[in-house]
Amino acid sequence: MNPITLFLELKIDALKKGQDNAKEALLFLTTIINQAQKNHTYFIFSDKVSYRPEPRNQVAKLFEDCYQLFSLQNKGDNRLIRILIFFKGSVHDNFLIRLDDERKLCEIEDIEMGEVSNRGVASICLRNLETVLIQTKSASRVIAGLSPHHYTRRKHLYHFYRKNGYQIMHEVTDTTWGLAEKIL
Repeated sequence: MNPITLFLELKIDALKKGQDNAKEALLFLTTIINQAQKNHTYFIFSDKVSYRPEPRNQVAKLFEDCYQLFSLQNKGDNRLIRILIFFKGSVHDNFLIRLDDERKLCEIEDIEMGEVSNRGVASICLRNLETVLIQTKSASRVIAGLSPHHYTRRKHLYHFYRKNGYQIMHEVTDTTWGLAEKIL
């Protein structure tokens, strides 16, 4: 085998093992945090997200690590789920999510990705949110209101929710709310 090929394969293998070790460390840290908490349960996820470089760049697609810390309030009416996103050296708090225990319903009230949009972060967070909901048996469905404020972006919103497995139950208009729903 070519020594350069061997070196590269070993380097790739070491990076994969390093990432696996980092994930195990995060799981261990999450366990320690949860043992010390009474009011919240925490979940930490590490994912790869796509980064779309400037058009003048020759690189088609790169992948970067994105960490999400989910904080689930254990008690209370309309419990909150908070998602902190750690990406490219910054912390983002882009989701407003509530749980309705009585109706076994999770409601996404707002997603505003801002500077981390168009990289797949929101889709990854939705997938991880569903994992949290299923693991904790907190909700059997997720709904998202589509605001008339976003009427001009409705096609983009429909595409986003549909690609993540949601159905558009009511279309948004410039004067009425729309609704997307996913059964878990």
